[in-house]
This record gives sequence, C-alpha cells and structure tokens, in this order.
Amino acid sequence: MDDRGLAAAIVSGEPDGLAEALDRFGASLLASCRAALPADAFGADAAGEVVLDTFLIARLRLGALADPGELEAWLHAVARSECLRRARDAGVLLLTTIATAEAADSTFVSFPQRLRGQIMMSCTDDTPTGRASRAAVAHRAGPFGRDGFPNPAPVRRRRLTPGAATITAIGAAVVAAAVAVAVLGLHRAVPPRTAAAGVRTGGATTTAAIPGPPGDAPAAPVPRASRQTPGTPNPGAGATLQAATSPGQPPASAPAATPSAPPPPSSPKPSRSPVPPPAPPGTLVASTQFILLVSVNGKPASFTFTLTAKGGPVTGYTLYSPSATVQPADGSLPAGGSVLVTVTGRAKRSFTTRIQVSPGGLTIELRVVAKTVKTT
Repeated sequence: MDDRGLAAAIVSGEPDGLAEALDRFGASLLASCRAALPADAFGADAAGEVVLDTFLIARLRLGALADPGELEAWLHAVARSECLRRARDAGVLLLTTIATAEAADSTFVSFPQRLRGQIMMSCTDDTPTGRASRAAVAHRAGPFGRDGFPNPAPVRRRRLTPGAATITAIGAAVVAAAVAVAVLGLHRAVPPRTAAAGVRTGGATTTAAIPGPPGDAPAAPVPRASRQTPGTPNPGAGATLQAATSPGQPPASAPAATPSAPPPPSSPKPSRSPVPPPAPPGTLVASTQFILLVSVNGKPASFTFTLTAKGGPVTGYTLYSPSATVQPADGSLPAGGSVLVTVTGRAKRSFTTRIQVSPGGLTIELRVVAKTVKTT
C-alpha cells in the first residue's frame, strides 16, 4: 500500500492500514522522539506517548494534508511539534536538536508490542470516549497551515498597562524600603564599641570606659557617676558579689551521693527459634497486554499468548472473557511455570472487550474487528 492509501486508512481508522503504517514508520518516529526527549529529563515513557499522540492527531488532522504522498514527512513534523510542546510545558531545554533527532538510527530500535497495542486500540476506538480523547489531543496540537502541516506555536508576551506599570513600580519601592529597614536594624544590632564597667573604690562607684576591638573609632567619654556618702550601702548587683566572696563563710558543698545497691541479676530467658514466614504466592504475567483478532466474514480468529507465574506458585487461576473463548480457562502453575493460552473470537460487527485474569487483577485488552470480503 502506498502513502496515499495508508493516509486514507489512518483517517478512516482501518486496522490493516494502521498496522502497516506502524510497521513502516513506527520505529523511526520512536527513535527520533527518544533522541529529542531523553529519559533522564522527561521520563522513560515520554517518547512513546508522543508517538501515540502523533497517530491520534493523524486520525483527525491527516485528511487536510494537501499532498498525501508526504505522509512520512507529515508524521515526523507532528512528532517534532509535540516534542517541542512537551519541552516548553515542562520548562526543560532540549539537549538534542530536532534535526539530529530525526536523523537518529532506527535500525536498533524495536517497536514495543504494548505501545503498538495502545495505538491500535486508541485509533480504532469509535466509542464516544475514544472520539472525545482523540479530539482533545488534536485540539491541544494547535493550528495547522494550509498545506496541512503543523504551525509553530507563537510565543505570547504580556504587555503591561499604565496601571499595571504603576503597581509594579510601587511594589519595587516597597521592597527597597523593606531592605533598607532590615539593613538599619542589622546595623543597630551590632555591639557598641565600648562597654561600661562599674569599679568600686572606697565608698564610691566610678564608671570607666573599656576600649572596643582594634580598628574601631574612639568611644565618646562616659560621664562619672555621682559620689555617694561614705558608709551608705551601694544598691545594685554588687551585694550579690560581696555575699559570694565575704570572708569566714566556706563555700557550700554538695551533699554526698548515696551509693545505690546493684540490681539483682536477671534470669536469662529461654531463646526461641524463629519461625520462617510462609512463602508468598506468585503473580501472573502475560506475554501481551493487547490482542487484535480480525474476523473475516464472521469466521473465528485465534491468538495464542503465554501466561507465566512469577515470584512463587499460583493456585487456582481463572481467565474469563464475556465475548471470546479462552482455553485453558483455569488451572495452577508452579513458581516459574508457563502455559500457552489460546483466545478465539468471531464477530459480524467490531467490538472491544477484556480478558480478566484472577487472582491478581490482570487485564488483557481484546479487540475483534469484523471484516467482510466478497468472494467470487
């Protein structure tokens, strides 16, 4: 199928054409998105999410492409626009240019089966929820040009009105005043250059100035205190000093501590051997999370996948689907054991359902597409 046929199949949501488009362009798109959005800055799933959004946008916007023969260039342009949007929204500078990212080698990039299933299911889902999800992603992508290619998002700049400019100037003045008050308070909190000390000589108390640290300016003279009459007691903190150093009073000694009796020896407790915890049950892991069956003219179609017990044994598991046949539908698996499960479905109209796996709540998406082929 050529590019024009693939473009028409993507727009109509035809599964075969969409699957062929993923086989042809999926690996190169994923390689360029991984090069543009490194996992350490944007997360391990960022590149795959951009590829999914690219095909969701293609379902609604690809029909406006002027030249459907430029399908590959259009898909890369949409992916490039989505990478730039993610970097702008996250405030992260792209370390790799888009041109270098598009030149990334996709030879060693394998397209994940899980991502393939998500794209197939999201692009072929014609329920109201699926259509609304595609419309939201396409609206977020922004405007497209007349040729159908996405336009670069414009940079929006705010223009301050005279009132807003006045408010901004007043705010700056308030901040400057607050800084000045803080600096003035810090300056006043600095210790004085001189300290006054009371010296008792005879019956009078004088105040002497003690010079501050070297390099400070000389302190102003401190006025001498008034002389008191001899014999008059000097009020203040000197009384406490005299009481503490008066002769004839020995310093108070702390009472001697009474030795306490040693505690009686405790009898040793008998040791108990630890009881090992029971082995935890295992969990069921499926080799795929999405199954696509194509029922031609109402005939049954089958798909086989592997179910494995990880981390321990799983006893009494069950598999159930309301619209498909699952064999075997129940059983038990030892730790590390596996079993092949076959899913068979037929349909005259396409539908989407799920396969429930218990225990563990594992869910596998199942899409059955009805296709009619005229026979001659």
